[in-house]
Amino acid sequence: MDSAIEDAWLRKATAAAITAARKITEGGTVDPAVPVGRLSDVEWAWIFSGSLFAWIVVRSEQAVAD
Repeated sequence: MDSAIEDAWLRKATAAAITAARKITEGGTVDPAVPVGRLSDVEWAWIFSGSLFAWIVVRSEQAVAD
């Protein structure tokens, strides 16, 4: 696979992961006013899993496209 195409997919997956993390904090699931050091394990899990699933969705789209 062309490295430029792979780079584009990685950028798209990373952007999706970041967007998902922002939605979790902006949507009220995790209070955006809480300092990072004070997040509970459950709040970290919400942020991580949302980001991970968004990243997987884009990489799955890539697999189907290839």
